[in-house]
Amino acid sequence: MSLKGHLLSSVFLLLLTPPASSQATCTPNTYRGVCSDYGILYQTSVPRNASIALEVGFQTSPLAGKLLDLQLLNFQCGSALQAFLCAEKLPRCEANQTQTTPTEERVCKSSCQKVIDVCTPVLESAGVTFALPACDGPTDAAFGRTKPLVDDTVGGTCVKSEEELAAVVNDFPCKYPLVRNPYWPLSRGPDTCNGPCCAPCPAEELLHQPGDFDTQIRVHQIVHLVAFILCLYVVVSYAVLPGRREHPADIVLHFAIAACIWMGVSLWTLPNVRNIQCADDGVSRSNAFNNKLCGLQAAWVLLGVHATVFWGSYMIWNLHFTIVHKSTILERYKPVGLIACWGLPAILTTIAVIMNDIDASTGALCFVASDSAIKYVFGVQGVLIIPTVVANLVTFVHIARIARRASSIHSQDEPYEMDKPGSVSGASSTTISTRRQILQLVKLNWRALLLGAVFLTTYVTYFIFFQILTNAISSIKPSTPEVRGFLACMLTQPPATAHATCATRFASFMPSYAMVVAAYAVAGLVGFWVFLIFGVQRALLRDWRRLIEDVVHGLRRRKTVPVMGATGNTNLREQELGKWVQL
Repeated sequence: MSLKGHLLSSVFLLLLTPPASSQATCTPNTYRGVCSDYGILYQTSVPRNASIALEVGFQTSPLAGKLLDLQLLNFQCGSALQAFLCAEKLPRCEANQTQTTPTEERVCKSSCQKVIDVCTPVLESAGVTFALPACDGPTDAAFGRTKPLVDDTVGGTCVKSEEELAAVVNDFPCKYPLVRNPYWPLSRGPDTCNGPCCAPCPAEELLHQPGDFDTQIRVHQIVHLVAFILCLYVVVSYAVLPGRREHPADIVLHFAIAACIWMGVSLWTLPNVRNIQCADDGVSRSNAFNNKLCGLQAAWVLLGVHATVFWGSYMIWNLHFTIVHKSTILERYKPVGLIACWGLPAILTTIAVIMNDIDASTGALCFVASDSAIKYVFGVQGVLIIPTVVANLVTFVHIARIARRASSIHSQDEPYEMDKPGSVSGASSTTISTRRQILQLVKLNWRALLLGAVFLTTYVTYFIFFQILTNAISSIKPSTPEVRGFLACMLTQPPATAHATCATRFASFMPSYAMVVAAYAVAGLVGFWVFLIFGVQRALLRDWRRLIEDVVHGLRRRKTVPVMGATGNTNLREQELGKWVQL
């Protein structure tokens, strides 16, 4: 029988009235219904037809939902109460060694008190109001009891419901969508488990409409995979083409490599992202220790994210020192910058992994846990990004100021130049030279300026989305009323329509579908910006064409022309390289 029937049936039995005498003779009945899951495996004195009628008639009772909610809040409390109610309404009817005639044995008073002991701290800590059974009273109107419980402290034969429950609890059935807890009863298991049952991993999939979670993952995979390919093109271009491995072009190469690592995280999620998100037990979220693949993937993406920020900042600071301060300090100490921009990200990544602050709680990937992201990622990067933003702004203002000043001088010199055609004054010559220098600086460095603007804007947008999503996800705990209501809906609705129906009711507590998709897409924009700013340029295509032509001509020359001497070949190569460097 389904868990719904199990839970409701035990409530229906509350209306039953036990016989007046605890040792009255009875007629054994082998029908036990759903209470068999709570330990009622003995023969009872309740007629079969009466039990069935009560189960069918009580399905709409508000008390049924309250009992289900209590069991979803805490299985130990809920199951102990269910077992007590079953034993109280289904007295044992069996013969014993001293009596051949079956007699009735009702539930013990001590079992009632154990329910109070188990449930009271649970209800108090959760702030839930629930009327527990009255153990001392002769009757209990809330639960339909009309006779006093058997006081086993002064003698008497009775049924201990907690002992009956202990005999069967390890085999308690889990209804869809719940799955078996592999750690029960030795331990509680992850926070997505309650007693012998757990939500399957990834648990967030249940909270979305059917198929939505997989669609969001696909968006993340596709966007990052395309961004990875585009970044890879920039990396290969700057690594292969002549003249692009020298300062300051080598900064672009390292920046593109870092972004390529970041975007390449999509390769880790193929073909099945659940290999990253879930541990081998099928119910636990992955972390760096229960899933080595999760730890490696998180280290990969953390290294890429940190290195991208460090190299992007390095590029902006190099531009700032070159234009504003006319200094080549970063070029002179390039080895130090190389070590810092790769070494510090590696150190920060190692610290996060060693501190076991890696898990799959932030969405499609393993990343720093949401409660530690500020400490290990965004806080550290913010210390670098904020002054970098200021430096980029100062650089832009400096260029604009010099350009405006040069334009003003040029406009003042124009009448003099018109009076004396063919002559150029010293001031005009200086002005023209200054304007040309400014234009040349802007022409050479506008890509870095643009990168600073779009990269920082994208990064801030991603941070905002990350905070919104992680705050929403972290607030969804299995013990919250909203999640308990969702699970109760899943357990009481027909399995064929339960997911769609219950996810619709829960939608107001979840981030919108569009927001999740936008958050995944924004993170991948970094790779697109790298390609659009540094990969889409005529000079790059021209260099590729010349390189290909050089390779093709070289192959043909080897087939048709005798090999040149060492000196001639070297001179020819230097001439070609000189042309490419000029371009």
